[in-house]
Amino acid sequence: MKRLLLIIPILLLILAHQVSGEEQREILLNEAESLNKKAEEFYKEGEYEEAELLLKRVLDKREMVLGKDHPEVAKSLTSLAELYYAAGMYGEAIPYAKRALEIREKELGEYHLDLEKNLSLLIDLHRETSKYDEAIHYAKRVLEIREKELGKDHPYVASIGSRLSGLYALMGKYDEAIYCEKRVIELREKELDSKDHPDLAINLINLAGLYKKIGKYDEAIHYAKRALEIREKELGKDNPHLASSLYFLARLYTLTDRHTEAESLYKRALEIRQKRD
Repeated sequence: MKRLLLIIPILLLILAHQVSGEEQREILLNEAESLNKKAEEFYKEGEYEEAELLLKRVLDKREMVLGKDHPEVAKSLTSLAELYYAAGMYGEAIPYAKRALEIREKELGEYHLDLEKNLSLLIDLHRETSKYDEAIHYAKRVLEIREKELGKDHPYVASIGSRLSGLYALMGKYDEAIYCEKRVIELREKELDSKDHPDLAINLINLAGLYKKIGKYDEAIHYAKRALEIREKELGKDNPHLASSLYFLARLYTLTDRHTEAESLYKRALEIRQKRD
């Protein structure tokens, strides 16, 4: 009995210590959340240095309390990467963005739609630093995830296809860019249930521009004409917004020595511009 009476205070002390430990953990996490909100305010105001200091404190507290691989730590890493991106500090952002992705992959697996925010940030960061191979790697990851989770003909597949096309074009890989842009047009035609929907015009112009880059002017003319016809149908033949499309197609005709057709389009574009002015 005496031994039991001696043990009870010790147990109560241990229990009290455990409770205080949990309380301390809660205090630190609440502090982190409060600092995070202040950092968001600084970020919105464009005060990036102040936001950076607070976000780093948030990261330290969350790592200390939750461990380095916790999803909340990934959120802090992403916030820092986004801050550096906004500030144009792309090299500083990349390690944080990569670490955040690694944590989220451990949490969700490699093929989860919720990874897209992290992957998209890495695409943008590598594009801005002219690391196009790496940007394409992450863009392909997004494509694989969308095809796996949503299906190969889902409209969201088209949007990442456009990003891939643009990245290949930046690298001068025009054949790959053309393949992606054609696939985008196919998907958009299915989505819109039309081959002359106004939303297709920009993709057709992009495709025409890619063919122009590799000197395939007849193919470029075909898609540029389709785009012009769609825009004429949508806007009317004298709309000022048609001028750039007319100039582009006229330039293509000039490159193929079709000067009569080129001159006609140049005149139309000039007349439209004069009416506007």
